[in-house]
Amino acid sequence: MTARLLRLGWLLAVLACVAVPAQGAEIQVGLNLTHADIGGAEEACAAGAVQNIAPGFGIAANYRSGTIRGATIGAMCALASSRATAVRLMVWYGVARDAEAQADARRRLGVIDIDDAEALAGLKANLQAFLSDAAQAGMRMAIIAFGPHGRANPACGSPAGTCFDPSTAERSARTIAGIVRQLVEPQGLEVLVDLNNEICPGTNPGLAFNRNAENVAGTIVEQFRRDGPAARLGFSCTAASTWELQRRLDGIAAMYESASLAPGFVDVHLYRVHGEAEAMLVAADRFAERRGLRLMIGETSLGSPEAETALRLHREGRLPSLAAILFWPKRADSPCAVTHRPWEASAWAGAFATSALPRAPTPPAPPHGVCRSAP
Repeated sequence: MTARLLRLGWLLAVLACVAVPAQGAEIQVGLNLTHADIGGAEEACAAGAVQNIAPGFGIAANYRSGTIRGATIGAMCALASSRATAVRLMVWYGVARDAEAQADARRRLGVIDIDDAEALAGLKANLQAFLSDAAQAGMRMAIIAFGPHGRANPACGSPAGTCFDPSTAERSARTIAGIVRQLVEPQGLEVLVDLNNEICPGTNPGLAFNRNAENVAGTIVEQFRRDGPAARLGFSCTAASTWELQRRLDGIAAMYESASLAPGFVDVHLYRVHGEAEAMLVAADRFAERRGLRLMIGETSLGSPEAETALRLHREGRLPSLAAILFWPKRADSPCAVTHRPWEASAWAGAFATSALPRAPTPPAPPHGVCRSAP
C-alpha cells in the first residue's frame, strides 16, 4: 500500500515540470490534492468502474495517518523541486445520516460529517499540519476548498438538486466558518479559502440547483459577514458557456456585495467547454479586473484545450488578473475519473508540446525543511 501511495509523488513531479513563460505576470502553478491512493484506478476504469479509491484515503480527513502524511509531503516536495509553487486541497463534507453521501464518496474521499465534533476537531488539526508541511516543502500558495457531498450538495440528485436538504445550509456555513477562523497562515505561505466549490447559482430560479446554490452560497456569505474578514476568501464557479459563466459570476458577486464583503479572488473551473475557453477566460478576467480580484483557474485537465488556451492567453498578456492555475490529476484524454498511471512518465510526454513552455525545469533549490527527510 505504501508503494502505491508514494506513486502520487511521481505524478506530481511530472506535472510540476510545467512552467510559465515570463511574458505575462508571474503566476503560481500547481496541483489539486484530494486522495492519496490512486493505485489500481486505470484497471478499474478498464473494467467499467468510475473509480477504485481505497477506503479512508481522503487526504484532508486522514492527514494524521503517518502513511498519508508522508506520501503527501513527498508529493509536495516533488512539486517544489520541479518549480511548482501551489497546491489546492479538497475538504469534502456531508452529513452522517446521508446514505447517498456514504455511497457516493464518504469511504473513498474521506467525507467529514458536519455534525461530528470529534471529526471536525481532527480536521482542523489536519489542515493546520498540512499547511505547515506545505510551507516547509516550499509551496507559496495553498487553497483550501470546501466541497459538499450528498444532501449537503446543492446539485444532489437527478435532476440536479432534487435531493438537497435545505437544513444543511446553516450547519455547513457554521462548520466552514469555524474551521476557517482557526487556520493560522504559516510564514511564507499564502492561504486562501474556496468557500463553496463550484456552487455559483445561475439565473433560472426554475432549476432546483440554482435555488439550492443560492441558498447555500448566500448562507455562507452571511456567516462571514458576521465573522469576517474576507480578504483571503473566494469562490469557484464552473459553467458550460460564456453566457452562463458571466451570470453565475455576477450572481455570486451580488451576494458578497449585498453583505458588504469583498472577496479576495474568483476561481473558474474549465472542463470540456467546446471551443468557448478563450471567451470564458477573457470574461472571467474582466470580471476580476473590474472588482480588483485575482483570477484563479482552480481546476482544469492537463493537456486539455482549456489549459492550453489559458497558458496561451497568459503568454499574450490577455489575462492580467490571472494569479494561478492548478491542474486536476487527470489527463484530458483519459476516460477515467482520475489519471493515467502516474508512475508511467511516458503517459504525460508531450502533454504541453503546443504550449511553447520551457522544455526543462531550472535546477531545484536545496531541500526545504520537511523535504530533507521526505520519502
